[in-house]
Amino acid sequence: MGWIVRKIFTEFASGAYTLADISRFANKLGFHTLHGSKAYVQTVRSVLVNPFYYGYMRYKEQILPHKYVKLTDKEIFDKCQKVLAKKLNIKKRKNEDIYRGIVKCSRCGGRMTPDFKGKNKQHRYLFCPHCKDSYVNEKVLDHEVESLLIKISKLDSKWYENALKGIQEELKKDHQIEKDQIKTLKYKMTQIETMKDKLLNLYLGLEDKCITKEIYDKKLNDLLKEQEKISNELSNYNHIVQKNLIGMNDLVLLIYKLPELYKSSNYYQKRKILNLLFSNIQMDGKNPLFSIRKPLEMILSRGSSLFWLRLPDSNRRPIG
Repeated sequence: MGWIVRKIFTEFASGAYTLADISRFANKLGFHTLHGSKAYVQTVRSVLVNPFYYGYMRYKEQILPHKYVKLTDKEIFDKCQKVLAKKLNIKKRKNEDIYRGIVKCSRCGGRMTPDFKGKNKQHRYLFCPHCKDSYVNEKVLDHEVESLLIKISKLDSKWYENALKGIQEELKKDHQIEKDQIKTLKYKMTQIETMKDKLLNLYLGLEDKCITKEIYDKKLNDLLKEQEKISNELSNYNHIVQKNLIGMNDLVLLIYKLPELYKSSNYYQKRKILNLLFSNIQMDGKNPLFSIRKPLEMILSRGSSLFWLRLPDSNRRPIG
């Protein structure tokens, strides 16, 4: 599989291919992930931006060298980053599709796609490519989002101090759980290093038993795959810890200014706000369903019960 990853980097670095081209190319060569999945566009992007393949790994907020097999070099990796950045700039759309990739269809789980209708195609709609009868005017969703932000901003300020105290306690618990899980993963990484040393000794004949090069290569490859998997898990946990330990004071203060902040924001900022607040937005016919991200949900759960939010697993659920 390593030689395919090398090919992915060298071919994309040429600048002649899109991510979709490389995805098809990798699949033809027999690429698959540790879980057996084929190379989707997002899979290829994840490979291209991962420093692990040129000899470095992400640990906490640092990029540190590792001693595993390199599948590309820094020069080719940097070329790939430039090609990615260039393609991202070219991809700027004429129309500001705020909800593209964010809103899903509640029937099939597919992503809703923007489309235009009307005599001069002046009306923007969202539709599901799989459930083709599901067309919703984006103004409906605009109105629901803005109404929801107004309701969130009108929470009673009396709960401010108690909410923060409760949230910090919950974050401490979550943080401790994540620290324990990180400790377990690091221990597994140490065990694998020990196993690699023992495997090398067996191959070199320094133990009572001896193994062939074929067995050594296979076992080492398995251990390296397991190490990469653990490395990715460690990276994810550190990202989660960092995201959860955000400045809750700032988030609470931000709640009161949400409507005006959203209204005055540009296309990119609005998408950022939506992604920050909601882990999931679905359309059930013409009715939007919102799932709020955990830090904000914890704040709202200690707030006022003056408003109701529609969530995917219920018709109406009160917060508070």
